[in-house]
Amino acid sequence: MPVARRNPRRSSIDIWPGFVDALAQLLMVIIFILMVFTVGQFYLGAALSGRDQALQKLQQQVDELASLLAVERRSSDELRSGTLELSSQLKGAVAERDQFVRVFDRLGDVFQFVVRRVIHLVNILQQR
Repeated sequence: MPVARRNPRRSSIDIWPGFVDALAQLLMVIIFILMVFTVGQFYLGAALSGRDQALQKLQQQVDELASLLAVERRSSDELRSGTLELSSQLKGAVAERDQFVRVFDRLGDVFQFVVRRVIHLVNILQQR
């Protein structure tokens, strides 16, 4: 009560202890909320880190698939060019075969003519 003796004009109700209690409780609530946010931040950070790792693995898989696709495309292009080359060779071989067939047909006609001529000459010789 020394406070009351010094200032008799003051009222007997002192609000400072209640004010200090309210401030202390407010500070404890703020610290509790800060702790909740910190724990939440930790767990969310761990979850996002796991997602980042999964995303990196998926990105690596996509990169591997892209490289395999590039290899397959190159292989496909090589096969197409090989097919075109073989097709042109086949056309050349078919043209050459057709030419040989025509020559063979002509030679067959000539051979038949020669055989007929020889038979005719043999007949003439036999008649003499």
